[in-house]
Amino acid sequence: MNVINWIRGTGKSSVETEAEEPWESKSRLRKEFIESTEFGCEEKQFKAALKLLAAGDYEGCVFAYQRLAERHKHRRHFCEMQIARAYLYQGHPDKAMDFCLAAKVHGADPLETENVVWDACLEYRERPEALAMAKKYLALFPDGRYTSQARAVVVEAGS
Repeated sequence: MNVINWIRGTGKSSVETEAEEPWESKSRLRKEFIESTEFGCEEKQFKAALKLLAAGDYEGCVFAYQRLAERHKHRRHFCEMQIARAYLYQGHPDKAMDFCLAAKVHGADPLETENVVWDACLEYRERPEALAMAKKYLALFPDGRYTSQARAVVVEAGS
């Protein structure tokens, strides 16, 4: 997807979007992010990306934080945690967990990492994957804050 289509909030070609009305706030926040990466300081770039997450533009948030992770390697772990949150809010706990674990490897706060991994597990609580996610949590955080809840999932499932 090119930058113009991303700003408009669509994966369609510019010809296809001519007749459509772009969602104004999404478009405005995406433009703000692009402008911050061209002219703004590092903090302004991160604030613009955070606004996308706060506004619920999760696709935009993922795009923005991927670009920031490439540009600011020293904050890669932070970017990966924000991407994990965006995927979690989008209903993709598996992707959220993957980015969360990558962030942990790159220096993210262990407690924050554990919280997001557990939140991803909770997204699976009513699904068949709940047992596998609970076991994954226990393998990653054997002495974690949610160990008793994860063990309860395992016991309830009969494994």
